[in-house]
Order: sequence, then structure tokens, then C-alpha cells
Amino acid sequence: MSKSPSLKRIQADMRELASDPSDQYCAAPLEDNMFEWHFTIRGPPDTEFEGGCYHGRILLPADYPFKPPDIIFLTPNGRFQVNTKVCLSISAYHPEFWQPAWGIRLILEALISFLPTPADGAIGSLSWSVPERKRLAKLSTSFHCMYCGNTADLLPKLKGSKNVGSKYKDEIANLHIQQFAAHGEKSEEKKEMVKEDDVSEDTAIEDEKQIISSTPLGREGSNVEQTDSSVPKLPHDPSPVSTAPDSATVIVGDDATVTSGGPVNDSPVLPQESVEISTVNGSHTATNYDFQVTVFLTVLCIGFLVYRKIQLVLMDIHISDEF
Repeated sequence: MSKSPSLKRIQADMRELASDPSDQYCAAPLEDNMFEWHFTIRGPPDTEFEGGCYHGRILLPADYPFKPPDIIFLTPNGRFQVNTKVCLSISAYHPEFWQPAWGIRLILEALISFLPTPADGAIGSLSWSVPERKRLAKLSTSFHCMYCGNTADLLPKLKGSKNVGSKYKDEIANLHIQQFAAHGEKSEEKKEMVKEDDVSEDTAIEDEKQIISSTPLGREGSNVEQTDSSVPKLPHDPSPVSTAPDSATVIVGDDATVTSGGPVNDSPVLPQESVEISTVNGSHTATNYDFQVTVFLTVLCIGFLVYRKIQLVLMDIHISDEF
């Protein structure tokens, strides 16, 4: 019975990796499942991943190589989530970018190149800090896989060369462009949306200020604030003399008389209905305040009388029932 095209291709990938092993990565299928590969890659040099050994799974589809695989990292690394199918231009999330001529070796070299790239909000991506990624890189050398054992021991010894992926340089560069086209533009759109929201909020604030300043109360409050800032404050007097509040401004009629400190006895006696106090939240008249207090006390008294009336009625009913 002849083998399926997928199994033939998988065996060809195995022979290709065995004939030209790399000191930067290794991969092999499980003994009982040829469509599940376990891989180990080194962190790219001169990055926060340098010195790390990262283990993961490559899940090939039944119609491989005509469709791309799913890729899952098992070793914590700070760039990709573990036990999650990551979204890359080389993975099953983007079959439109996949080419049947690509194999396991190109996938491994592409994964190494994607480690130091921005996350860009792709599924399964992380944007952890550089110190945290360096810490995880040191811990990664002790990662143990239940199928493969200590993953750091799977990698061949370094040959002293830092050139990674030179054979597929053009293909990998194109994969990065496609990755940015799929996710980088979305990230830029999000940034533009945030900027537009900020501009809209600033415009709304300015419009609100203009509306407030166009009202009589807003113009009056603005004039009071300017008058207050133009008058110098009196020096602090430690003597126990009662003074008016620093933030209070007294307005008489149409002209503004500003009081910022000073003895209370020096302030002119003004009719209550013409006194207006300017505060941080706006101007509130003393007359309105007295009126509100009067209404509140009146309602309180009426409520108490009604309550007493109800009590008396209930007592009369109770007495009549007893007789």
C-alpha cells in the first residue's frame, strides 16, 4: 500500500534536516504521530533571547504541505504565549501566505527571526519587558518536555557562527513584511483611533469652555478670577485677627470689590440680596442659599405635622375599638 503524499513529504523533511543539521535548532516528529513535531530553537544572538532554548510543537495538517501548520510554544519566553496556537504569517492563521514548497527548516528559522519582533497585537503574542525575557531565557535551559526530556540537551553544540537562516533569507524577509501587513497596519489603525479620540476629547473640552464663557455667569466668573489674580496678597499676619477667606470675592452691584485677606471690620456692610460669593465651582448667591434653607425647614415642619396628625388619628381609632 502506497504512502500518502503528506507522509512522503514529512519523511523528506526528516531526511533534509538530518543531512544538514543546524546548531541553532532541531526538530523531529513523535514516534506515534508523524504529524506532530517537537522543536527546540536557540534565542537569536544580540537580543534579550540570547542564550535561551525554546521548545514547542508543530502540528501539521492532514493535507500538508498544501496548508500551513499550527505552532505552539511550550517554554515561557515573554514573546509568545505558551500552550497557545500563535498567529504568524507562517502559521495556520494565514493560509493565504503559505507556499507548499516551504518545509520544517524554514518554519524553524522563521520562528527564530520572529522572537525579537514586536507583538503587534497578534493572537498568542506577548510584549513582556526585556529584563523579564532575559530572566526567562536563563530559565529556559532547564525546561523539561515529557516526550523529549531536557530540551537544552537536544540542540547540537554551537559551532561559533551567528549566521541564522541565511539560506532562506529572502523568504523570511518576505514573511516579516506579510506579518506587518496583516497585523502592523491594524496596530497603526488602533493608534490613529486613540489619537482621534484624544483630539475629539480636547475639542469637546474647548467647546465646553467657549459655551461656559459665552454665558453671563461664565463671563462674570471669569472677570472675578482676573480681578482676584491682579491684587497682591497681604503678608501673613500671625496675630489672631479674623480675616476673610483668601478665595472669596465680594461683588457689589456692577463693580467688583475684591477682598483677599484683611480684617473683617474693614469690609463694608452690604445688603444681603446684593452679596455674591465666587467659589472654585462657580458663583452662588447667598439669597438663593437662604431660600433653599427656608424651603427645607418648611418641608421638614410640614412633614412632622403630618406625622403627628397620623399618630393622633391612629390613637383615636384604637380607643374607639376598645369601647
